[in-house]
Amino acid sequence: MNKNFISSFLWVTIVLNTFILSGCGSSQSAPEQNIIEHAALQLANAPTPLYAVTEFRITNQFTKELNNETVFIYETVFKMKDTETGKVVGGEATQSPDGIINSSFGLVKRGNKWYPMR
Repeated sequence: MNKNFISSFLWVTIVLNTFILSGCGSSQSAPEQNIIEHAALQLANAPTPLYAVTEFRITNQFTKELNNETVFIYETVFKMKDTETGKVVGGEATQSPDGIINSSFGLVKRGNKWYPMR
């Protein structure tokens, strides 16, 4: 084998291993939309089989490191409706007279599950 080929191969291997071991590209991915909506309902003290989120919108989002965990922070605006009657209802979160609920919370992944945080 050619010495240049071997040295090039070793150099590429070292660079790739450094990239992989440094954690590049291994950042935790954000939760899916349905998990965020479920957390918003849960924190509004609305049992999910009875209520559903409508007009859900994330108004701000960012991540924060807290106690060696990546916390995904969300500020949301949404309405929820009674699944039996279809009527828009309120919750314990701050809301306006037209049923809009403003909610801020974090989500952290531990193992395979997402947990909401206030």
